[in-house]
Amino acid sequence: MSRTPSPPRRYRSALAACVIALALAGCSSDGAGGGDASPEDAATKRVAAAGISFEVPASWKEVDPEERAEDMGGDMGEDSALSEYADQLGIAPDQLEQALGGLDLVLVSGEDEPPGNLNVVRVAGRMPTDRLAERDISRVGGDVHEIHREQTRLGETLIVVYELDVNGTRVPVQTIYADAADGLVSISFGSADDETAEDLADGVLDTLREAG
Repeated sequence: MSRTPSPPRRYRSALAACVIALALAGCSSDGAGGGDASPEDAATKRVAAAGISFEVPASWKEVDPEERAEDMGGDMGEDSALSEYADQLGIAPDQLEQALGGLDLVLVSGEDEPPGNLNVVRVAGRMPTDRLAERDISRVGGDVHEIHREQTRLGETLIVVYELDVNGTRVPVQTIYADAADGLVSISFGSADDETAEDLADGVLDTLREAG
């Protein structure tokens, strides 16, 4: 009996990036709780996961990946939204479910904001080359527009700017690779609004540092 091979470990980061579409395909925060408390007038708040921390809009909420999977039809039946999305990615449904479970942090945009989300996941191996990062994103249907590097408090980061096609809708996405004390981490985020995506990128890079 043959089994569908698991994707290479480095491929996990690209899978995590594609999970962004789960929030963009009609899911909002729906009043989900979580995250650090912020004063009502604060524009941003600091979040931490996988040994790093950075600031995000104060209105963005933390959600449980398993609960989000259930919202998408987590029974993994043939007609579930998760199964349909896994089919679009060309991977087995259980691999998508595993990718969801492996996320260290998932944030979604607040109510009445352009739909978007952000996720953090630990990645095996070392900082990818530009060519490898482009290949991994392309493998899951990403149209890479730009790859560049920037210095942060954590040292040099690799930023991949690309687009995903989600049910015919163009979604701008960025993935930031950063070296933390415990290893490589990827921060992937997207928004239905280009300006929001750019603001997220600037905010993460300007405030990125080790957690604690």
